[in-house]
Amino acid sequence: RVRAQAESALPAELRAGLGAVADGAQGALNAVVGDFLKTRGNGLAIDLGFFHDGVPLRLESATLAAALGTVTPKLAVFVHGLGCTESVFHPSLRAIEEGKQVDYGALLSARHGFTALHVRYNTGLHVSQNGRELANKLDELVAAWPGEVQQLVLIGHSMGGLVCRSAVHYAAADARSF
Repeated sequence: RVRAQAESALPAELRAGLGAVADGAQGALNAVVGDFLKTRGNGLAIDLGFFHDGVPLRLESATLAAALGTVTPKLAVFVHGLGCTESVFHPSLRAIEEGKQVDYGALLSARHGFTALHVRYNTGLHVSQNGRELANKLDELVAAWPGEVQQLVLIGHSMGGLVCRSAVHYAAADARSF
């Protein structure tokens, strides 16, 4: 409670910066000892999940609709690389305004009508383990999506591309519908 009060007294930009540092540290830690953290049931182990604007999403239709505001039948799912979290896909507003970086999720949304979601996962686990889990979560996402899903695009960076490829492999092997 004291920590929450202290953090709420900080300016919003500093709070966001501290969150990004903590996310980055957790992503790096999971890259090095993520399998150890997972087998020990340590709370620092990252469980694979979907995020939107840095907020974890529960895969329930009403919750998704409320959290996302506008949902479209086209989904773009971003999957980060080794030692990262989904925050690598969110450049600062300042960097965007200065033309130094691009928010590709926002561009896909504005120009092509996609709803952008991001995956956070434990990069210290085997690619195949993350791929199978991503396939399972994509199945849950499509089932819970508040509307019809017409298109699902996976966008992986580095190790995230391997995880996407693995997820597609397991989805095809299991004859999944997404």
